[in-house]
Amino acid sequence: MSKVAFILAGGASRGAYQAGCLKRLEEEGVKPDLIVGSSIGVCNSLVYATSGAEGAWGFWSRAVSLPQVLDVSIRRNALLGNSFFSMDRLTRFVESEVDFDRCFESDVELTYIVTNVSAGHEELRGNRTEPDVERFRTVTRIGYAIPILHPLIELDGDLYADGGFLWNVPFEYAEEWGATDIYVLSVVPSKLPRAGSLRFIPQVAMRMYDIFWRTIGNNSMLEKKLEDGKYHGINVTVIEPSPETGMFDPFGMLNAHPRKSRKLLWQGYRDTERVLQQPEGRSGRVKGKVPSA
Repeated sequence: MSKVAFILAGGASRGAYQAGCLKRLEEEGVKPDLIVGSSIGVCNSLVYATSGAEGAWGFWSRAVSLPQVLDVSIRRNALLGNSFFSMDRLTRFVESEVDFDRCFESDVELTYIVTNVSAGHEELRGNRTEPDVERFRTVTRIGYAIPILHPLIELDGDLYADGGFLWNVPFEYAEEWGATDIYVLSVVPSKLPRAGSLRFIPQVAMRMYDIFWRTIGNNSMLEKKLEDGKYHGINVTVIEPSPETGMFDPFGMLNAHPRKSRKLLWQGYRDTERVLQQPEGRSGRVKGKVPSA
C-alpha cells in the first residue's frame, strides 16, 4: 500500500512557489498521507488541509506580508522583550484562513519542525503529538515564529521558535514514518548558476549569502544520493525552482505581494508539470558531489 509524504520546506515570501506545486499535484490526483512542514511550509500546510490547493493559491494571491511580519508593538520590542516585532498581526492573518478543528482531526498527519530554544534542539510536533486543538494551534504558531524578529513562544515551560533554521527539509522523518513516495517541495534552488566576478568584497559576500541559503534551504536533502528517483527504495520527487528564479535577496525575503506571488505560483505549477512528465527520476547527489574528470 502506498503512503505518500509531502515535505513543505520553509522559505518565507517564496512560499507561493510551493502553493503552485500543490495545485498541480492535486490536479494530478497526488494527495498526501503525511505533511511535514517547516516555517512557511507550516502555514501552507494549514491552509491546504483546510481548503485544498485552491485555498493555498488564493491565500498567496491576496497576501501582503511586510505589514504582518514587521508588526511594531509597544509591548513586544527589542527594549522590553526578546524580539524586534510582535507576531500578533501575522498570526491573525494566517489563522483567518485556517480551520484548526479540521486540521487537528485530519486523516492527514501534520507534523512540524520546531526549535526548543531553551533546550537547544529541534522537535517534531503536530496533530498526532498534541492532546487537544489549542495545543496544536500553539505548535503551529511556533512553527513560523521567526527568532529575533518574533517573540519566542512558551510551551511546557520552554521557549520555542521556527525550526527551519535547524532542519528545513526533514526528509528523515518521512523515511522513518514509512513513506513509499516522498514529494519534496522546496522553494530554494539546490543548484546555483556559476558566479561572475568575485573581485570585490560585496560580490563575495553576496555569493556566500546565496550559498548559505541554498544550503540551509535544502539541508538533509542535498546529501541524499538518489538512483533513478529512489532513495532506499522510496520514490522521491524533488520539485524546486531553477537557479534563474534567483535566491533570497536580503530585503525581499519577507516581502510577499500579489504581483510577486503570482509569478512564483505559476513557476511552481509549471515546474511541477515538468517534473511529473520526466520519464526518469533524479540521480546522484548535490552536496559533496565528486567533480567529473
